[in-house]
This record gives sequence, C-alpha cells and structure tokens, in this order.
Amino acid sequence: MSTPMSVTTANITGKFVKNKSLSDNLDEVLKLQGIPWLQRKAFNAVNLTSGFRQHTDLTTGVEVVEIFNSVSAGGPSGEPSNTRTLDFQERREESERLGSVVAKSKRVDVAEMGDVFFRDGWTEDTVESKVIHIIMSGNVGQSDAWTMEQVWGFENKDGERRHARRIKFTSAKVQEAYKLRLYFDYVGPF
Repeated sequence: MSTPMSVTTANITGKFVKNKSLSDNLDEVLKLQGIPWLQRKAFNAVNLTSGFRQHTDLTTGVEVVEIFNSVSAGGPSGEPSNTRTLDFQERREESERLGSVVAKSKRVDVAEMGDVFFRDGWTEDTVESKVIHIIMSGNVGQSDAWTMEQVWGFENKDGERRHARRIKFTSAKVQEAYKLRLYFDYVGPF
C-alpha cells in the first residue's frame, strides 16, 4: 500500500512491512556483522514489520523516533526495539544479535549528503522535511569492526510512494562498501 502524504520524515509514525521483492538482500551484511547462517536464513524468510512513533522530547526539545520491530502476524507492540534521538550524540546500545553498538542520528538536508547514493531520488516531501541520517558502528577497535550508514526517506518506487532506507555498509573485512536499498510498504497507523 502506498504511504499517505501525511506520513513524512517529519512525522514517520506508522506501520511498515519490508517489501522483499523490491529490497536488496542483506545476507552478506548480516554475515559481516557476525550473524550465524541459520539466523540469517530465518531473518530473510520472515516478513519484518516496523512500527514507528515519532515525537519531540518535552524535556530536551529533541526529536525522537521509537522503532518497534516484529516478525509476528500481529505486528509490533510493547517496548521499542530501538530509539533514535535526532541530536547526533553517540549512544551505546546493547543488541542481542550485534553486541555493543554505538549509534548517532540526526535530520539532514538532502543537499548536504556528500554521496549521490544518499542524495538523489527522494520525494519532494522528503527533500522538504529532510532525511533521517543514522550511523551505527559495531565491534569498534576490533579486526571485524563495521559501520552502517543509513538514510531514511520516501521514494516513488514501482508507482507507489514507499518508505526507503539506503544503506552503506563498510567493514574491516572487505575493501569496498556495500550499498543497499530497502523498501517498505505502508500497512497502517501505529
């Protein structure tokens, strides 16, 4: 289902399911992050549903995006899987799959994105509202260190307005970065 114009990066609150047929395969990235083969196969087999709640923290005045991920038919609920505070301050997270991860997030004007991969092809409302830019690093200081840079926005893909995530993944184990696109179909309010 096409994402309604009321859902933008300025208010990304809603539920989305990953469109596997349009999205690039994440298997090699998951492998470089240390995810075992069986877990990677299971991850690629399920339908990932993400729920987002976006609000402004009343104490700090900073935007916050709470992310609720689920593979169940009922969709996401309960406590957020991740929280992205859009102030570009590094925060350490503990992940069951990835271990200790450092992440920072902010809203960025598309024109400021240096890499054309992150800059071009967004909908007009994404350009106006700016993209959400996330940088995550894992295994910092180790021989298998990795960094995942993500840019979130909306694209017109196959005739529908879809939530899109562009990912640039680098690892100490590979010479060239992986560049991937993930697309999500809107499934309703959250």
